[in-house]
Amino acid sequence: MSTDYNKQATDFLEKYNTKFEAVQCVPQKAPRWAKDNKHGINWYITLTNVKGSIGFDFWDNIANKEVIDKHNEHSLHKMKYKAPCAYSVLAGLFTGCIDDFGGFCSAFGYDTDSKEAESIFNECNALDKKLVSIFSAEAIEDLRDIN
Repeated sequence: MSTDYNKQATDFLEKYNTKFEAVQCVPQKAPRWAKDNKHGINWYITLTNVKGSIGFDFWDNIANKEVIDKHNEHSLHKMKYKAPCAYSVLAGLFTGCIDDFGGFCSAFGYDTDSKEAESIFNECNALDKKLVSIFSAEAIEDLRDIN
């Protein structure tokens, strides 16, 4: 990954005096949207600054998990998974979640007649509210610019 991308995240964290922490979840759990139970490593992310602290689940990408699992097959000692970098998490946050459920379903390929999709939509909005609780409007705009 380019250091320019990582710099975007570290600059954001520094500018808003925010601590980033990623802890591997034990036991691992699949995200509800995972197909065929294929998913990356489940991490619990904590962001802390002077306004408070929020936490949420994050799943690393599947390819990272598969590469490490393949390596572990040939090792007597299981390696720990490498925690996701701040950029991977911050760039993946969907701040300003689409306000209407129909727009959300259209953007992410969900059926508007699905209770599961509605629940995921509500979880996105709940995370958005958590972010707004510890970041200013300016910080949220800067967060959206991490790409």
